[in-house]
Amino acid sequence: MFSNKHCSSDELDDLTERVIQPMQWGLLPSWHKGESEKTSYNISNARSDGLLEKGTFHTPLKKGRRCVILANGFYEWHRQDGKKQPYYIYFPKPETKSEDKAKKESQPAEDRLLTMAGLFDICSHTSEKPVYSYSIITVDADKSLSWMHDRMPAILDGEDEIQKWLNYEEFPLNNALTLIKPKSCLAWHPVATEVGNTRIQLPHLIERIELGKPKSCAASSNLMMSWLGKRKPNDTGATDDDLVKKEKKL
Repeated sequence: MFSNKHCSSDELDDLTERVIQPMQWGLLPSWHKGESEKTSYNISNARSDGLLEKGTFHTPLKKGRRCVILANGFYEWHRQDGKKQPYYIYFPKPETKSEDKAKKESQPAEDRLLTMAGLFDICSHTSEKPVYSYSIITVDADKSLSWMHDRMPAILDGEDEIQKWLNYEEFPLNNALTLIKPKSCLAWHPVATEVGNTRIQLPHLIERIELGKPKSCAASSNLMMSWLGKRKPNDTGATDDDLVKKEKKL
């Protein structure tokens, strides 16, 4: 999401202050030439301490190309004693006075998206149409999260911070950078280690699990893994395992 000031007047009406723009995650500098897929750049994150030093970041920031990345939440892995445990991190759901004590545990908010500060660039030197891409700005982890990881996304907490970050004309870069700092406004809970398998994309992966209890794989996950594990014959009638065995012999 970015300011409508980045768009020409004939693209949007004056009533639209912000634009939701699909972008490629991983900043592709405006000076890149060639196809967007064929690049060595892999700039998914931008460390806050290098924003003004690296041209890749400083150049788009000087043009006011500041954006807000919207997400339900994100995952982070905690490593301890040789083991890794994933956690789901999000804005906590506001509590109401009618909630009893048992319901006061933080749960993923259904009505408030996580808002992370980012920067974007537009590459017009490709053989395709202009490519919009972005990086998420990261900062040192807040002390509430530092036990889990030493870095965290730069969170914009509330409408005022979002407005200041996007409004590059009235809120210049030096002032905007004061918003980029560790925040203690997040909640989290442990989730199943299946999140590490990119082939599994299921809603239950954001659900809380109880650490220390025997792991039980959801029925949907069992079905998915069963389907993924099936050996499909190729055009010659041989299975993938057959091809592996043949390659080893060669």
